[in-house]
Amino acid sequence: MIRPVINMSLANRYTFDFVHSIEIESSWDMLTDTCNILLPMNLKMDGNKLRSMIAPGNPVSIELGYGEQLTRVFEGYIVGIRPKTPIEIHCEDGMYSLKQSAIKKTIKSASLKKIVTECFSGIEVEYEDVEIGTFVIDGLSPAKILEKLRESRGLHSFFRKGKLIIGKTYNDATATTHTFGFYYNILEENLEYQRKEDMKLKVTAISNNPNGTIKEVKVGDNEGEERTLNFYNIGSDALKKFAMAELNRLKYDGFHGDFTVFGDPVVFHGDIVTLEHPQESDKTGSYWVDKVVYKFGVDGFRQTITLGAKQ
Repeated sequence: MIRPVINMSLANRYTFDFVHSIEIESSWDMLTDTCNILLPMNLKMDGNKLRSMIAPGNPVSIELGYGEQLTRVFEGYIVGIRPKTPIEIHCEDGMYSLKQSAIKKTIKSASLKKIVTECFSGIEVEYEDVEIGTFVIDGLSPAKILEKLRESRGLHSFFRKGKLIIGKTYNDATATTHTFGFYYNILEENLEYQRKEDMKLKVTAISNNPNGTIKEVKVGDNEGEERTLNFYNIGSDALKKFAMAELNRLKYDGFHGDFTVFGDPVVFHGDIVTLEHPQESDKTGSYWVDKVVYKFGVDGFRQTITLGAKQ
């Protein structure tokens, strides 16, 4: 059996091909990807204990895989260190660097392009321009600005391979498709197959208008699970169109939940997974990936993949 392999760098100075354990949580819905590393407490580098040689703000990169086939699954910074046994290192991805400064300004008649230009200079950003309206930034960090865009305009942000993505949750151009089979290479699963007619879901689409008023449209089931979409200065017909699109995206015949596989192939959120069911071919289907949790340690390399919308 091919041995799982790790290549980890701390502070651009220390490299490791072993750990006690690592857990990485990555999702477009989280803003910040996180990583927890456990290393032996008495580990020494250059004659000194590791704890005295690293500090919050130091860079971290982690590659995982098998044999010589390694894939970078995390790149970020140390945010905290707990000197217990084993030593615990908490890390965040590139969003950490966007939490270290504050901006105070008001942008009138703002577009997303204008906000990116004025608040995220020097960062590679991928986005599709939309109108935002008056946007007040009262001592917010760039990361808090992204949170505000998510809460008030429904634009999700995250880092992917060092690039800041705003609003483009799924992208066919960057997605890789992977195939997994029940009773074949799925180790564990917490999946439920649902028919869309059995699902209860309500979507509310809200328009924040320039004069301070709010317009909203509701579609779906009154007693269903609620989802909310936020927009700026659009009419009722457009609100209903967006709400129905979201309702149809979430209500489908197919699997909902998560499943666990080995570490090959490496899957990222925003990829596509095809689930094959050998006994019930009508349940075979493809889904976007919303979240991946990577675990590496003495028990090997595992990925727990959470399904998103059906393709």
